[in-house]
Amino acid sequence: MKKIISILITVLLIISSFSFVVFAIEPVTLSLTSSEVYAGDEITLNLYVSGNSDISGATIDINYDATKLEFVSAKEGAILDSKANISIRNMKKDSNYVRFTYLSTSSSIISEGILMSVTFKALESASGETDLTISIPHPDDFISIDAEELNYETVNSKVKIIGSDDVIESTTEESLTNDESITEDNVENIIDTENNEDNNGKDIIIYIILVSALFIGIIFIIIGIIMIVKKKKL
Repeated sequence: MKKIISILITVLLIISSFSFVVFAIEPVTLSLTSSEVYAGDEITLNLYVSGNSDISGATIDINYDATKLEFVSAKEGAILDSKANISIRNMKKDSNYVRFTYLSTSSSIISEGILMSVTFKALESASGETDLTISIPHPDDFISIDAEELNYETVNSKVKIIGSDDVIESTTEESLTNDESITEDNVENIIDTENNEDNNGKDIIIYIILVSALFIGIIFIIIGIIMIVKKKKL
């Protein structure tokens, strides 16, 4: 009986290790918030990171259109290690971007939250939508505490700038059309959200079934081995 218990404990440890590996390969998610702003006003966007990212070194750029947005300021997020080397700079070369650099040799980022907040001013002459994109200029420097290169995925930002002409038009005959389009967009977003939730739920169920089947199969193999051993002794 003691041997059986020992074998079962070993099997459970193997399954737990397998589960850890499956979840560990998920990429780090970097996302920048989207919003809207009136021309001439300021807007603050947050760069988020997914939980348990294990980042200890990173260089991340936020690329923006300088013909529509003007950099104002930036500050680091509260989840960062205060002892780490942190730098946030507004760069102006072939394109305009805000560069965030982070390096810690003693710890890694394991909490979900804000890496940095960036404030822009929408230019008076600007209107319409503008994209802000996240990029990793040096993927080999995007590393964990063990100096291993991390996989990542990005969710970019879209900012709508409302100009003076847009305000006038929105109060006239286009108001009804805008209401209808918003309703349709909301319905599509709800459907997309439900589909994503369903897919995530199915993935979890499939994973649980596979692990359970593996566990049950191993138990049957162990029982079979024990019965064979007993028969040989008899």
